Amino acid sequence: MAMMKKLFTMNEVRELMAYFGELVGFDAVMELCDRSSEFPSSDWFIVSKGADLKVVEKPELLEYIVQKWHVELDTITLLENGIQLKSRE
Repeated sequence: MAMMKKLFTMNEVRELMAYFGELVGFDAVMELCDRSSEFPSSDWFIVSKGADLKVVEKPELLEYIVQKWHVELDTITLLENGIQLKSRE
C-alpha cells in the first residue's frame, strides 16, 4: 500500500497518467515495477511514441530511440524516489 501511495505522488507518474490517461499510464508503471522485480539485474524503461507506451529492457532501448521513441520513466527513477522493488530490497 505504501508503494502505491508513493507511485501516485511521484511527479513523473502523475505526468505520465495525465498525458496518456490514468489507466494506461499507471498500467505501464506497474508493468515497469513487475519486470524490474522479476529481472532485477536488468534496467527497464517506459518508452512512448504517439499514444503508445511500452516497457523495454536496456539492450532494446537504442533501437527504440533510433525509431524516435521517447524515454518517459526508468527503474533508476523509481529507486531514487524510494520505491522499493521486491527483489532489489
